[in-house]
Parts: sequence; structure tokens; C-alpha cells
Amino acid sequence: MKLKFTRKTWYFLLLASAAASMLNGFAVLSGTSFGLIEQIAFAAAGIAALFLAAEKGSASWEKRNFTGVFVLLMVSYMINGWAGYLCSALAWPLLLSTESVSYTHLTLPSAAWPSSASCSWWVPPKRSTCSSC
Repeated sequence: MKLKFTRKTWYFLLLASAAASMLNGFAVLSGTSFGLIEQIAFAAAGIAALFLAAEKGSASWEKRNFTGVFVLLMVSYMINGWAGYLCSALAWPLLLSTESVSYTHLTLPSAAWPSSASCSWWVPPKRSTCSSC
């Protein structure tokens, strides 16, 4: 049996790591800490970013951005204090910007957009300027 890892696999791993990180954040707010879950989430995000950078057929700018996310995550792990938190916080917007740029070419066909006649209910009526009306 051969395992086939696609972009969807790595995106799921990123989503799961974000969910685990949020779970740890809620645990910290409640007074406990799941340090192991946070470490697993961090490792999963780094592995997913690295494998997305190594995927065949990706554009060079995508590979560069995914490698940048991985480097930021590793730097944030090595640096303690506010600088580490800052590097860790910058990794997610970089990842989001990489994905939002790569899918800007996707548009809905014109038939999928509602016509202006069917959306006339949300257009506010014109107010009369006549004071005697």
C-alpha cells in the first residue's frame, strides 16, 4: 500500500495544528496547560509547511513563502520571549497571504452571480427631496 500525500493532506495537517494550538490557548485561559499538544501542533505546522515547499509543480514564489513560514516557525522556537512570539505570530499571516495569492485566479462564472433585478430588495429607496410631499 502506497500512501499518497496531496496538498489537501498538508492543509488538513495545518488545520489540525491550528485547532490544537487553539485548544491549548483555551486551556491556558482556564488555568491549565497542555504543553504536549502545543509541541505537537508546532511540529505539525512546521512539517506541513516544509512538505508544501517541497511539493512538485509549485511555483518558485510559493516554495519560497512556504520555506519562509518554516524558517519563521523554527526561529520562533529557538528564541525565547516576545521575539519568539512575534516570529510565531508572523508565520500564519505569511501562510495565509501565500494561499490567498495562489487562488486569486479562481472566479465564479457570471451565471453564478445574482442579477441586479433579483437583488433590488436590498437597494435603499430614493428619498424625496420635495418638502411638501
